[in-house]
Amino acid sequence: MLHCSSFIGTRWAREFSCAFLVSEASCSNPSFDISRIHMSYNFDIVGVSPVWNFFKHQQYVEQSPDRSCAYLGSYECTLDGFIEATSLIHKKPDWDWDTVVNEIVNFWMSAGDHVGQWKKELAQAEETSLIVGRVANFQSLRSELEGLIGN
Repeated sequence: MLHCSSFIGTRWAREFSCAFLVSEASCSNPSFDISRIHMSYNFDIVGVSPVWNFFKHQQYVEQSPDRSCAYLGSYECTLDGFIEATSLIHKKPDWDWDTVVNEIVNFWMSAGDHVGQWKKELAQAEETSLIVGRVANFQSLRSELEGLIGN
């Protein structure tokens, strides 16, 4: 079971809202430069999970090469642990992974209290648990949202 804080749903809704706003801007403004956000990413820590559950989830998620999110698991809640986890994704989406790593670093530098809370959560979890982070590709999220609303 993935234990998540209540703000995760809000964060997820914000990401879809952002994708929707991008869609609206590109439709209503012909001069909107979609290439500015083409490779825009978001990173967040989303929970603590037993290794086996994370592994099964990864097997399911990685079936789609065009997915909007990738999940990173680490035994330690450290910047190095998440950066290393990017190289452990078996079937990586075709993303700019240097930009993804930069986004992880930016998150780490700006979310100290949030990271500290997740370190505590991981310390209280079972020994066979991982801290899980999610990388979202805004362009892919936008495509998913357009598919949902029929554009």
